[in-house]
Amino acid sequence: MPLQALSDDGPGFTSDVAAAVYYAVENGADVINMSLGSNQADPAMLAATNYAYDNNVVVVAASGNCGTGTELGCEDYPAGHIGYPARNPNVISVGATDSANSRASFSSYGVALDVVAPGSGTINSPTWTAGNQTSLYSGALYGTSFASPFVASLAALIKAIRPDSSVQDITALILATAQKPTAMNNAPFTNQYGHGSIDAFKAVTVATSLNEYEQEPILRQAGGPVSEHRYAPSNSLGSGCQSETAETYCTIWMKDVATAYDRYLPYTLTNQESDAGWTWSAGILNDGLWSIRASQGDALSPQYLLSRK
Repeated sequence: MPLQALSDDGPGFTSDVAAAVYYAVENGADVINMSLGSNQADPAMLAATNYAYDNNVVVVAASGNCGTGTELGCEDYPAGHIGYPARNPNVISVGATDSANSRASFSSYGVALDVVAPGSGTINSPTWTAGNQTSLYSGALYGTSFASPFVASLAALIKAIRPDSSVQDITALILATAQKPTAMNNAPFTNQYGHGSIDAFKAVTVATSLNEYEQEPILRQAGGPVSEHRYAPSNSLGSGCQSETAETYCTIWMKDVATAYDRYLPYTLTNQESDAGWTWSAGILNDGLWSIRASQGDALSPQYLLSRK
């Protein structure tokens, strides 16, 4: 469903973009890609993306091209500034990697980044030619606008496998199956890469397994070394997920109560004889109160609240 929300040469109004979001939701879209953005928040755009989420539509958006802070239009913002709607709650924010699977220098980054995908170098893209025929353009294309559609396509693929999935389930399948580039040092999340580079094969593998078995998991979660429900950024925390019967995949879903930003630990196999377990640094959580749950698809454990000490 191609909807033109900006002028032919690029600029436009968030009111038109918001109208396109409402139109897409009301006309049956399951996934919305927005390879566009603004450096300033807009209440109308926030309402539109919340409307999509409330109607179980996945929204994917480019994080922006302010990686150094010197790019055109980024001069008044700090390096890495992520634009809107990518910074809105419940929107999958996508950064760009280069051919070496490193963050592209122009790619915006920060606590609101979710995942990265190819967005710098030789990228195949359909183009319109005379007579409205399509041809394939292969050349050097740069921008998080080219990375975002990779993630939206993966969301659509997962939706085809799990048609009754929630936005949370699809988000988890994308973020919790991401590969960790070398620069992440196997951390679950970094500001430079989010949860890592999308991995369609792993996402499809886990999605297919969850179709076979999905039951409320048991969360094994403790706070920091001093007290329950509290942590310091320097703490190393342990989390576990127990499945009572069949072998299946499980992840730990952490959601910032104030911003609705997500953190996921990698999807891992578990069964009735063996828990899935993770050790992770509390440094991946910014200040605030976090809701922690074990997740197997849309089956969730009761929440455990964790706050910074």
